[in-house]
Formats: sequence, C-alpha cells, structure tokens
Amino acid sequence: MIRLSFAALAALAAVPNVAWAAPSIVGNHYEDNNSISCANSSVCRLTFDATPAGKVLIIERVNCHTAYPQPILQSVALGISTTPTDSMKRFRWLPVTALTTGSVTDYVADLETKQLVGPVRHPNIVIRSSTAYYPYLTCSITGTLINQ
Repeated sequence: MIRLSFAALAALAAVPNVAWAAPSIVGNHYEDNNSISCANSSVCRLTFDATPAGKVLIIERVNCHTAYPQPILQSVALGISTTPTDSMKRFRWLPVTALTTGSVTDYVADLETKQLVGPVRHPNIVIRSSTAYYPYLTCSITGTLINQ
C-alpha cells in the first residue's frame, strides 16, 4: 500500500481531479481507478466512468484511501447512479480501517462484493465526515463484465 504524508496529500488536493486512463478491459475483466479532491465539504463524491453499453458490470472488489488531519470520517458508501451527478439508486456501506500517525488519520475502505452495475451506469464512492474539509479520495474497482 502506498502511504502519502499529509503534506503530499495537501499538495495533491490543489488538483481538482487526477486524470486516470480509461477503464482497463481485458476479455471480461474490468478495472477502473479514479481520484478526486473535494472542496471544503463534509461530503465528497467520486464518480467512475459509465459501464459499457450492452454490458453489466459485477463489481467484485472496491478499495479506497483518504486521509484527514483528525479522526472525522463517518462513512464510506459504494453507490450506483444513472448519470454522473444524480442521486445514488443503490448503495453498500464499506468497512473502513483507520490508522492515526501523528496528526494524520489514514482511512482505507476495502470490500469484496457482488454489486451489479447496469449498462451505461456510474459506480460512485461517497465519503462523509463530521467536519468540512478538503479530502483527497483515491479508489479502484475491479470486476467482471457480462453481456446484458
């Protein structure tokens, strides 16, 4: 696991979105990575690319990392939406592990699942904290594509 210091995360937070490559699809294996730096807010939403037309994605693993200068993270959820900005139609809570080192608390959410994502739908990750902050959130999803 790559660990970033709070200073490194703060420097990355100045970038609104990191440009990742398009999802990797090899045969029926699907993998997507994404990250976002959110504005001063207690809610941060990361939206993945839409699933391919005519395909259903079975998300089998989701993994996320974020850090705060104090232990304020309340929840992490995986959700599915029709567009990048509409409300999530279905969601699952992700278990979170916290590790505090000095003044920084790192959070890792990792879940093995069988979450279905229909064609041209967007997986999302939403984190909530008890205090507004500028979180930097990095996540990956892996799964299997099947024909609709």
